[in-house]
Amino acid sequence: MFLFIDVLRILVVLVSLPYLAVGQRKKLACSYAHPQAVEIGYLPGNITLDLCTHVIFKGFSYPQFVGRQMRFDDEEKKAFTRLLTNVRERSSTVRVVASIGGSATEYALTSVSVAHRRSFVQAAGSLLLELDADALELHWEHGESYDTGASVVTDRLAMVTFLRDLRQTVNSANDQSEGRNRELWISGTANPHLISTSYNVFEVCGLVDQVTLETVYIPRGASHAPIYSKPVSLPKIAGLNVENISIGDGIIDATNKWITDGCPPKKLILGVGLIAIGKSYMSFLGQFFNLFGQDFYDWGPVERHVVDYRELCTAFRQPGWSFVWEPHGLMPYVTRQLPKGLEQRYSYENVQSLGYKIELIEQQRLGGVYVDFLHSDDVDGRCGETYALTKFLASRLQAIPSDIGFAIDWI
Repeated sequence: MFLFIDVLRILVVLVSLPYLAVGQRKKLACSYAHPQAVEIGYLPGNITLDLCTHVIFKGFSYPQFVGRQMRFDDEEKKAFTRLLTNVRERSSTVRVVASIGGSATEYALTSVSVAHRRSFVQAAGSLLLELDADALELHWEHGESYDTGASVVTDRLAMVTFLRDLRQTVNSANDQSEGRNRELWISGTANPHLISTSYNVFEVCGLVDQVTLETVYIPRGASHAPIYSKPVSLPKIAGLNVENISIGDGIIDATNKWITDGCPPKKLILGVGLIAIGKSYMSFLGQFFNLFGQDFYDWGPVERHVVDYRELCTAFRQPGWSFVWEPHGLMPYVTRQLPKGLEQRYSYENVQSLGYKIELIEQQRLGGVYVDFLHSDDVDGRCGETYALTKFLASRLQAIPSDIGFAIDWI
């Protein structure tokens, strides 16, 4: 009798393996910013669907009240419909995610009012039932708190309340559409100091299907999305040697925090910004700040700015750049001298830095990669191969074995 049951279990697992393998493939979610993409001539038809498993439409601003009902902007809805139609005409497998932007204050204030929350949920539900989105993402923006580690005090409670109502809406949409599995996503911070104060991780991850981790921020050090935290060197005064202090703000610190606080790794999608973060300094300040170590120099930028990778890679053709590898962040950066005593630095991604992020995804069994934005890549091939960074990510993700080992535990 026991032998028969064991054989039956083995057969069930063997039959299920192909489906489990498909279900455990790593995701490559490509975000599309509206109207920014259109402004540079990048239309929905340009999206390379052979690389992406999901397309995230980042074009819905926070809904506004019209009378007593919250509604999304009509032009944004039309833009989403154009993208959705184009994707569906070219692919039967790529799923489209409607991302709803909003500040922490907007989300929190809506959540504390039952009437406002109900109106928001109805509006969000229309994106599923009327516009036929495959998933909703709450792009719950933390603004300045993202850099400082501070948080809106109501975030932790408000988020769970919001997600519970939206989970019911998503489940209801699935019940009304047989064979469809619509999902609920939320963007999450990769700032380790903000996770515990703003998220009830266990509850949040129990309610959503995916968490897209926003890794692009401007911390201390030379890297804007560092794998490991860069230690801070304290000043050497009167011959005293003080050990470096780890701030603990690397990506690996964030993913570990999400996982140890109760989020299944497969629900975490690691964000990769195909942008460069630039900082400009007064060169003469470097001589002063270097007395206290390079970290103190990093804390005093005159100006910060962001450019797409496709713009930076063409700028590399200009003379005067010095290329440097940051060993803690495992990312490259470049520097050059500017007029009026300024020094400029850009932190960016290349295939080497992305390779380390793919290794982290494989080691921690995360759910995949979220590219922000697809059209920030070298889409025209001005610097070589078109979509070089996205193609590299897709190739490396496909090479990661499927996480189906858990199935063997059923035997």
